[in-house]
Amino acid sequence: MKTGLCLLLFLPFALQAQLLRPGDANNDGRVDHLDVLAIGLSFGQEGPPREPPFQGIDWMLKPFELWPGGLPGTMVNYGFSDCDGDGLVTVEDVEALQMNYDSTHMDSQPPPLPWTPPDTAFLSALPRLVFTFDPDTATVQDTLYLHIFYEHPFGLPLEDSPLGVAFTLEFDETLVKDSLTVVFFPDTVSDLLFAAGATGFADARAVPPGMVEYGAAGKGQPALTFSRPLGVVRFIIEDIIVRPDTFWTDFKVDVAKPVMINAKEQIMQFGVLVDDVVLFQELSAVPPPPAPLSVRVYPSPVLDVLHMESTESPLARVRIFDVFGKRVVDREMQGQRQVDLSATSWPPGFYWVNMLGENGRFAVQNLVKL
Repeated sequence: MKTGLCLLLFLPFALQAQLLRPGDANNDGRVDHLDVLAIGLSFGQEGPPREPPFQGIDWMLKPFELWPGGLPGTMVNYGFSDCDGDGLVTVEDVEALQMNYDSTHMDSQPPPLPWTPPDTAFLSALPRLVFTFDPDTATVQDTLYLHIFYEHPFGLPLEDSPLGVAFTLEFDETLVKDSLTVVFFPDTVSDLLFAAGATGFADARAVPPGMVEYGAAGKGQPALTFSRPLGVVRFIIEDIIVRPDTFWTDFKVDVAKPVMINAKEQIMQFGVLVDDVVLFQELSAVPPPPAPLSVRVYPSPVLDVLHMESTESPLARVRIFDVFGKRVVDREMQGQRQVDLSATSWPPGFYWVNMLGENGRFAVQNLVKL
C-alpha cells in the first residue's frame, strides 16, 4: 500500500517532468558556492509550493511546478532556488547548500547544464577583491588568517554594482592542517547570503583538500555597493613543513575561477590582489623581506605604449597579467633601467604589472588599458 501511495502522489508531478535536487539552485548538477548567487538573484520570489511529501531539503528528487520567471540571464527557473519547497525564496533555502554541499546529480528535469551567464557588463570602473594575510610571517603550528576584502570603485553607479561574487582558493594542503581550515563570515551582516566549501559552512561534507570555495550574494539586489570585508579564512600551519637546514618555505594561495555578477546575471570584470608569499620562518634571526623595487610605471590609463623606469636597479623581468590571471607579457632583459612595451594589442581592462630587478627586489603595480 505504501508503494502504491507514493506512486500515485508522484505521478502527476512526474508527468509534468519538473524535478530538482535541493541545494542545486542553478541546476548545474552540483551543490556548491555558485548556488548562493542563484538564490541571491531569486531572493524574495514567490511561486507554487511543493506538495507536502516533497518539501524539505533532504537529498531526494523533488517534483515541483514551474514558477513564473527565472534567472535574468540563464533563465533557470526560480523554482530551483526554493530549496525547501515552501513557495518563497528566503534565507532558509541556503540551509540546503550546507546540508548537501558537493553533492552531484544528473537526474533533474530540465536536465542540469553548466551555469554560464551569456552576457558581460562593461563597466566604467572596476571593482577589486583583495586577499591579505595576517600575520605575514609565521612559524610551524601558528595560525594564519586570510582576510577577504571587497574594494568598490569610485564612480560605479548603484545599478551597475555587483550583486554577488564567487571564487575558489587553491593552496598546498601539505603545508597546513587542512582539516582545520575554517571560513568565517562577517558578523552582524544582514544584507548578504554566504556559502563556502570549507569547515564553518559545509561541516557535514567531505571538503576537497587544498581548496576553499566561497560565494556571497545580495538578497535580490546589489549588496556590494561599498568597500567592505567579506570574510576570513583560518589556516593552521603544519608542524613538519620546515627541515632543520631550511630557513623558510613558500605558502601561496591562488584565486581560481573568480566570477562576479550584477542583478541582471551579467558577468562583471574585476581585479584580484593576493598576498604573494607567506614566510614560515625557522629562526628568529631571519631578516625581513626586502623593500619593494622603486619603479615608475606610466601612463595609466594606457593607450599605445607602456613605460617603466627603474631608478634603483636594472630590470631583469617584466610580467603582465589581466584580471583573469592570463599572462599577456613575459619578457626578460639585462641592464635595462627603462622598458617600453606596446599595449595596442591588449583588450581594454584592468592589468597587473610584475617587475623584478637585477638586485632581487620586485614590485607590483596595477594599470588600466583603454
